[in-house]
Amino acid sequence: MRTRIQPRANSPVRQRVGPTVKALRQEQGISLNVLAVEAGISPSHLSRIERGLTVPSYDVLDRIADALGSDLGALRADEESARAVDGELAALFTSLGITDGAQAELLGLSHQTRAVLASALRRLQDRVAAQGGAGAPDGAGAQAQLTTAVPLGQVAQGF
Repeated sequence: MRTRIQPRANSPVRQRVGPTVKALRQEQGISLNVLAVEAGISPSHLSRIERGLTVPSYDVLDRIADALGSDLGALRADEESARAVDGELAALFTSLGITDGAQAELLGLSHQTRAVLASALRRLQDRVAAQGGAGAPDGAGAQAQLTTAVPLGQVAQGF
């Protein structure tokens, strides 16, 4: 009997592959049921994968990728991209003093949304640094400007 592993709330690894599969499926206009049948798995299993509740075996992931007209290499590249974005966001969030709970929630956003957020925060940091906010020895000046001078709506909109 297999033991079901429950995802941790702060486990971005568990939620990366599933949302990538879901995004590819939706981009192609394929229903969950159709993809599940083509991949030879149940719709409920595919749903759990897409929601990050279970991690598929390589065999299942290969069949899903094939049904999407992709391959494991492309899904792996998406995984590596998500990992890089998550690392960058974690560093940005920590430097901004965002709590662990809020970080976990933000890292639960889709890969595309996390990438947009990372890009917006990077541009914001660059803008603050260009305005001289990084003049403090420890970057505290930039930090204070970054956390107080720009409304969150501007960050979310990417300016």
